[in-house]
Amino acid sequence: MKRRKVFFDDKSDVPGEKVENQIIFSGMIHSGKLQKIELNCKF
Repeated sequence: MKRRKVFFDDKSDVPGEKVENQIIFSGMIHSGKLQKIELNCKF
């Protein structure tokens, strides 16, 4: 799970965007859409 977080961190240079992405990503984990996000990130 650390690796996926790093992916989002590397995606943007703006600290605000990093935090926002982490919050959205955490929400996806709780809503059970994590697998969908994984597939989208790989492409």
